[in-house]
Amino acid sequence: RRRDTPGGSNVAPFVLLEDANHSVVGHTNLIPMNCEIESQCYTIIVTSSPLPSDPSTVFLSTVLKSLYYKLRPNPAKDANAPIIFAFDACREESCPHYDELMVMVKKLVVGRDNVLIVRRRTPGHLAGNLRHAMDFVNTKFLLVVQNDLPFIRDVPITKVFQDMDRNSVLKFVRFNHRNTEHVNVENMDLRYRYSKKHAELKYPNNTFGVELVSDVTNNVYTRTPGWSDRNHATTVDYYRDLVLKKVPDGTFMERVLRTLSPTSPEIYGTWIFGPLGDAPYIGDMDGRLQGMRSDERFQSMLSGLAMESH
Repeated sequence: RRRDTPGGSNVAPFVLLEDANHSVVGHTNLIPMNCEIESQCYTIIVTSSPLPSDPSTVFLSTVLKSLYYKLRPNPAKDANAPIIFAFDACREESCPHYDELMVMVKKLVVGRDNVLIVRRRTPGHLAGNLRHAMDFVNTKFLLVVQNDLPFIRDVPITKVFQDMDRNSVLKFVRFNHRNTEHVNVENMDLRYRYSKKHAELKYPNNTFGVELVSDVTNNVYTRTPGWSDRNHATTVDYYRDLVLKKVPDGTFMERVLRTLSPTSPEIYGTWIFGPLGDAPYIGDMDGRLQGMRSDERFQSMLSGLAMESH
């Protein structure tokens, strides 16, 4: 249930959410308080679903640390960057520790007034999870982050949104987990396993590799034909008017959109942050496959991450 307290024009509504068992799972001031410039205000959605490591919060805490330590400006000190932890619903009997995880996550974010925890009542996969989370977004710009993909390099996130606001070709900016090279999803001649229909398609490679250099921020972006649901910056309208109209709840987003984005680059506007050959900006802890072992795997890589005091 959602309950808003009355407030004046300069007061953001206080939102209290309750799950099916009527236990409180989160609250926040959802509307940025001082958003005179749209590109300086954005919402971070961290998507999550049942993992073998539940009820441990090791993945979410690592991602949260990376947001606070690697994004510029620091969201922990920025009232204009609300964070939504969006949890998909659990399929019956498949995740016995999920409710316990909710309790642990609430403890993780206690005292952080810009964090909201929401949970779907029915399983929706990533598309349904994001569709539900969009109901609580009140900004133009959006940063979507997965629960096992922490940032490992500094990202001037508001400058990315500034570039997107000024240049309409930048509709979807992805942060790579590998070097930016002409391989995998960046090479659309590759035979994907996602569907027979996709395997029969061939795309020209001339949509990959073009670099765009911002004349305002000096950020560099690399054109790619490939759409990926890994950490990315975009707008709420991009999701509401395009992605979520193409992808029903319960459907793999990449399976649908990777067959569409190469043929309509002017519509999907997919780019990678950074120049050709650039190193990764995010790490992959592989939570679904590796469980707790992922934390050990990335301890050395993430040893520099520390929650900044605020």
